[in-house]
Amino acid sequence: MYNHRFIYGILKWKLEIWRVRALDILNNRNRLLMLISGVLIALALTLIIFNLTGTIEYSKHNTITYSILFAAGTFFFIKNMRRQ
Repeated sequence: MYNHRFIYGILKWKLEIWRVRALDILNNRNRLLMLISGVLIALALTLIIFNLTGTIEYSKHNTITYSILFAAGTFFFIKNMRRQ
């Protein structure tokens, strides 16, 4: 059986690694913008699927709007990926 201090030490060490990686991503502007663009792409795809399957009320205008969001997210993702 492991000592609780040993497990606490491992968890603390892992948290420190994750914190450093998160700060590294946040400190690099292009990576952060790529992350935000990825979230925008995922959101737009989810809304498009929900709109087309009828989970939310279908609207052609909404589909076009969500498609524009998807295109913008893809554009900014590629733009920031090339800068990195």
